Amino acid sequence: MQLAILKLSGGERERLPDLVKMAKLDWRDVLAYAEYPEEMKTGPIEMRSLSSSATRTIRRRDKRQYQKWLRK
Repeated sequence: MQLAILKLSGGERERLPDLVKMAKLDWRDVLAYAEYPEEMKTGPIEMRSLSSSATRTIRRRDKRQYQKWLRK
């Protein structure tokens, strides 16, 4: 959870309190936005309307960006 909050803060300390509040309300939101930013921005309705190929592409990009961030 701490790692997800740090990632979402983008290095901006002033965002930490709001992200902690978000995690206390529903920790799954914090994890989802940290690990799957493009999918979360696209939204569940739009994701369901995409082809399986397009869905896989978005999820692949999300996975790569998260792994890249972890290696920093």
